[in-house]
Amino acid sequence: MGKQIVIGEEFFDTIRNKNFFYIDKTLLIKELLEKRGGVTLITRPRRFGKTLNMNMLRCFFDIGMDSRRLFEGLNIMEHGDIVEEHMGKYPVVSLTLKDVEYGTYDGAIEKLRDLVSGLYKQHLHILEGDKLDETDKETFMQFRRGKTTDSRLESAIKFLMSCLHAHYGKRAVVLLDEYDAPINNALMEGFYQEMIKFMRGFLGGAFKSNDSLEFGVLTGVQRVSKESLVSGFNNPKVFGIMNDAFSTCYGFTEEEVKAACEMYGRGDKFCDVKKWYDGYRFGREQEMYNPWSIVNFLSEGELRNYWANTGGLSVLEDIFHKGSLSLKDDMAGLLTDVPIKMRYSEHITYPIIYENNNAFWSLLLNAGYIKPCAGSEGGSFYSELVNREVKDIFAVCIESWLQARQRAIHDSIQQFVGCLLDGDAEGVSRALNDELLNNPS
Repeated sequence: MGKQIVIGEEFFDTIRNKNFFYIDKTLLIKELLEKRGGVTLITRPRRFGKTLNMNMLRCFFDIGMDSRRLFEGLNIMEHGDIVEEHMGKYPVVSLTLKDVEYGTYDGAIEKLRDLVSGLYKQHLHILEGDKLDETDKETFMQFRRGKTTDSRLESAIKFLMSCLHAHYGKRAVVLLDEYDAPINNALMEGFYQEMIKFMRGFLGGAFKSNDSLEFGVLTGVQRVSKESLVSGFNNPKVFGIMNDAFSTCYGFTEEEVKAACEMYGRGDKFCDVKKWYDGYRFGREQEMYNPWSIVNFLSEGELRNYWANTGGLSVLEDIFHKGSLSLKDDMAGLLTDVPIKMRYSEHITYPIIYENNNAFWSLLLNAGYIKPCAGSEGGSFYSELVNREVKDIFAVCIESWLQARQRAIHDSIQQFVGCLLDGDAEGVSRALNDELLNNPS
């Protein structure tokens, strides 16, 4: 029997201390140190292990942790030079923004203020030293108490880094998980411009020309375009799903899935598992499985859609309300195995335009809904739905849209008949024109 599976556990130290099921991704550390820039952005679909990997990085680099025991027996320990030079050698600022999902700008900012307060709480010990003056200590406590203005909150990470730099005499590593979550939420909720202005300052202060930064790592689903956001910090080195770097660090390889299925007595279902959860392609040729769905399948033993229940469907749902006719046609075609032709666009420009164009298909590619067809390389290529699970998600969204459309048609027919019965010639004309314009088929 395999180790205990705990769904949704994202703390590396908890998983290792309690000997829970874990597939070793620690060579991410080696690859990051070899390929990183001053600021590194890694984009992957939701629920592909970004938060767990960031927590693993924190455990490895943090000067305040004695983590050697956590990494015993894992792949990174075979690289002694990296361990000796980097393990436990840096002050670390680690923050995830994935839960900043509120219906108003003020609510989102309050959530960020709470997250910053918790972040400062983790580092209260530095106030006991003599490296910070009284003014800095008071400012530190203002952030800890959540007593800052919105404009001052923008500098929260930068100020904490300077305090850590002063205390330890070493520059900080900054790990910012799901950096684009507040932006995506604001876009859907209608306060995008306010949030993007805040995030420019929040990220720019931490990552642009900051002498207290050793290096930074950001993760997200999309790379927000430079025009929208990242002019605020030094051009990050970006590794998206079309790059070969880190291609096996997020998600599970086929060998890892096969071994796990055998370990948990599910080996006889592997062929079906492949149809349901395989198909993600990172880099030029690395096929990967959805880790969230695999872990749930190993636990439950049932082949079904696990990924849809984790949220993130707003863009798909909006297609059928805001999308152009051409876009809807191609979406329906994907469901019937008709691929779409596209050219990959690395930068996503917000707000989203629901039209049949490369930017929109690139957004779906980054989000893990479509993949390049076999043999596609560079330039223009064809893409298709990733697997059975994603096809189910599309089918549910389309069915929901059609049901809503049928209700709208029913209401308009009732209105039309009512106008006829009332002898309302203008109402009849208006209702008939609306139907002819909107539902010619």
